[in-house]
Amino acid sequence: MPIIHQGAEFRLGTSGYSYDDWRGVYYPTGLPGSAMLDFYSGSLARQTDLLAGETAPAFDSVEINATYYRLPPARVFAGMAARTPPGFLFSVKAPGGVTHPESYDSLDRLLVEDYCAAVTPLAEAGKLGPTLLQFPYRFKPDRASLDYLRAVAEEFAGLQAAVEFRRRDWLEGPGPELCAELGLSWVSVDMPRLERLPPPRLVATTPTIYVRFHGRRTDTWWRGDNVTRYDYAYDGDELAPWVRRLQAVNESATESTAASAKQKPSPPELRGDDGDLERMIRLISGPLERVFLFFNNHPRGKAVEAAAALRRMLGGG
Repeated sequence: MPIIHQGAEFRLGTSGYSYDDWRGVYYPTGLPGSAMLDFYSGSLARQTDLLAGETAPAFDSVEINATYYRLPPARVFAGMAARTPPGFLFSVKAPGGVTHPESYDSLDRLLVEDYCAAVTPLAEAGKLGPTLLQFPYRFKPDRASLDYLRAVAEEFAGLQAAVEFRRRDWLEGPGPELCAELGLSWVSVDMPRLERLPPPRLVATTPTIYVRFHGRRTDTWWRGDNVTRYDYAYDGDELAPWVRRLQAVNESATESTAASAKQKPSPPELRGDDGDLERMIRLISGPLERVFLFFNNHPRGKAVEAAAALRRMLGGG
C-alpha cells in the first residue's frame, strides 16, 4: 500500500522486475519467470529467507522499461493488470522511437498511437501510472528540442507524462518552467556526480513528483552497459537527504499559498554544489498528489534493497 504523507501518496518500486539474478536474493530460487510479477506485487505469499532474513517486500508500483525496445500486444498488459492487486500501478516507458529518434525535427505520432493502444488495458483497469519519457544526453535545449518537447506534451496529454533529461543544462535553463507550462512532470534523478549530468535536485512541476535512482558509479557511466552502469548499492546516508527533501517539499506544497507557490526560482537557485541535496525547486501552485520513487540499480537485487530501505525511512515499515 502507498505511504500517505500530508495527503500525498508515496509509491516505491523498482525499474523492472523480471531479472534472473534476483532469484535467491529477492525471488525464491525456483520461482518461474511467469510468477515474478505476482511475487513482486504481493499476489503470492511473501518469503522470509531473503534480504538478510527480512520478509521480502511487496511493492505497489513498478516501472516497465522493456517498452523502450518493443511494445507488447495490449493483451500482455491486460494479463499483467489482472495478476496484480487493486491499486497497483505501472509506470511505462515510452518507445525509443519517441525519445531517441535520429532527428528531433518531427514526432512519430503513429508510434504514439501504438503506445496508447498497448497501455489501454492498464488505463481501463485503473492501473496506469505516469508515462516515462527518458531523453538521451544528446537531447539538448535548443530550438528543435523545445519544439519537440511541446509536441510530446500535446501527444501524451492525459498520459501523465514524466520527462527525464540527462543533461545539466536543462535544469539550469528552460527545463523546469517549460515542463510546468506544458503540464509535464519533471523526473528528478540520483546519478553519478559528473560535470555534465544533472545534480540530485528535487523538482516539482506538476502535482506528481517522479524520482529515479540510477546509482552513483562514475567509472562505468559513460562506457558501461545496462548492467555495469547501474551496479551500485545505496546506503542510508545517501538516501536520508532525499527523505528530508521529499517530506519538506510536500509540507511546503500543502502549507504555502498559491501566490507564493507561483514564484519562479531565480537562476542562482538552480546552481550551487552538485552534492547539495538540500535544494529543491517547486513550480506548482497547489498540493502534491503522488510521489513515485523508482530504483534502477537492479544488478543482484540492489534496487529491491534500496527501495525497501527508503520505504522504512519514509515511515512505511
